[in-house]
Amino acid sequence: MIALERVLAELPSLGLGALEAAYPGFRAGRIQELRALATQFGLAVTGGSDCHGPTNCGGPSAPAASPPRSWPAFVNWLDVDR
Repeated sequence: MIALERVLAELPSLGLGALEAAYPGFRAGRIQELRALATQFGLAVTGGSDCHGPTNCGGPSAPAASPPRSWPAFVNWLDVDR
């Protein structure tokens, strides 16, 4: 996790605004770790469903994976003038 923290410390200055913290293959502990890192580095939290068509859709949807408390950071990230 230390290597990931070093990378995340630098990426926001290069334009990173969010971190996908929830993904169908992640364990609950990993999701919590990634959410904490997103908060630590001021990143919005996103989540993926891994749904790429009418089949193989079996994970949490992005809204379910990203709790309401993380939505303001995501909206702020969207509003930033790029």
